[in-house]
Amino acid sequence: MAACTDLADTPATHTALAPAGDLSPWSRTAVNWEKAHRPPSKPDVVYEGGNRMSDTASHALGDSPKLCLLTTSHNGGLAMTAQTSAATAGIAGMAARLQKAYPRLWPETIRGLIVHSAEHTQAMRDRASAGRQGAEMQKALLQRYGYGRPDRAVAMQNAEDALTLIVQGTLLPLRSNRAERQEAAILGYMRFHELPWPIEVLQELEGTRAEMRVTLSYFVEPNPAAVLTGELASYPSHVLDFDVMRPDESAEDAIARVNHALRAQRRQIQAESPDWTFGPRARGRGGLKHDRLENVTAADLARMGGVSVFPGKGWWGTQFERVEQQVRYSLIVSIRTPEVEIYNEIANAIEVET
Repeated sequence: MAACTDLADTPATHTALAPAGDLSPWSRTAVNWEKAHRPPSKPDVVYEGGNRMSDTASHALGDSPKLCLLTTSHNGGLAMTAQTSAATAGIAGMAARLQKAYPRLWPETIRGLIVHSAEHTQAMRDRASAGRQGAEMQKALLQRYGYGRPDRAVAMQNAEDALTLIVQGTLLPLRSNRAERQEAAILGYMRFHELPWPIEVLQELEGTRAEMRVTLSYFVEPNPAAVLTGELASYPSHVLDFDVMRPDESAEDAIARVNHALRAQRRQIQAESPDWTFGPRARGRGGLKHDRLENVTAADLARMGGVSVFPGKGWWGTQFERVEQQVRYSLIVSIRTPEVEIYNEIANAIEVET
């Protein structure tokens, strides 16, 4: 867990070490991680963790109650807290409130909703864009801030009344290879989820600017020994990823394209596109996949009516007794139209039809 901060109020004799909206001085990043092993993007998100200040005359570092957070103490009173422990507690509190409000949601879904609600602040974007553009800027964002700072109100809205599809599903990632026993397992099955968007409403919005967000959240059984040997590809028990149906293909074509790529053992199924914020290469690591399709219109999204969830091999693939196990996943897909309140448009259309 990493920390950001909005706390930058200091005495006149001091300056805040981190500008408001940027990474907290207490936080660490994945910038210096060994790139050869393709590690997952960490942290997943950042949250308030406090700030520090510098004396403008002596440059000595110091702390201030205004740069910390208030919490309860083990003595029964109140105390100040900061650093990444405070950020972790803040995210845990958000998760607890979501779970309380929606008790039927899985932990995979709670985590997915938190990430789905995250945004990068302007300060984060400014730092990541220094001397960088395009994919390099997005990579810098992920290495420092993950998918951004979550918003509890937005997470609640995604679970309640935003135009959001939440799927809690299961999938068989690996199955027995009875025809050729020399391999422990072969890939199992994929799932194709049709997006229940009202196509007519989206088509009527035509050139209205829109954004689609997709989050795939799942848990794995880790293999800690893979870290010691450097074989990080065998760290997860299994791998899941998603692919969005393209505007120029049918659901049958989208399913066939993914199946063909899996049979050909191609790592990357979805082509790189400048419209995706992070792209398949950056988002395709770890048990949490999230991306945002921007610079599209509502009419474009009307022709992108499905998402495939497909498996990949992990260390279960070399253990015959581990195959034929169902795994859980949570898929969250939402549509946003900043220029139009699309939820009301669709709610009205559904009410009239009913």
